[in-house]
Amino acid sequence: WRARCTAIEMLLDRGYSVNDSDENMDLETFIDNQLRQADLSIRAHHSSDNKPICVYFNSSDKLVTSALRTYHELMNENNIGHAILVVQGVITTPARLTIE
Repeated sequence: WRARCTAIEMLLDRGYSVNDSDENMDLETFIDNQLRQADLSIRAHHSSDNKPICVYFNSSDKLVTSALRTYHELMNENNIGHAILVVQGVITTPARLTIE
């Protein structure tokens, strides 16, 4: 919850516009979405050039290469050129090499 609020604040500080539903999500709604395994990603557009960015939250214990492929496919499907990946666990060595 705190990481999500911080990510939204960071996007707003850098001139991105965030959906009202993301910006105003309360803790109860967040917990409900988390229990339903709903998509907790945040999509935003920069106010000056309208370039999209997405924040993905990886909630598993490890970030593996297959998860990176999934995030990359989502970015391609939605024409998103930039992303922020929030990881709570460890990043496996193959995943780290893929990022580099």
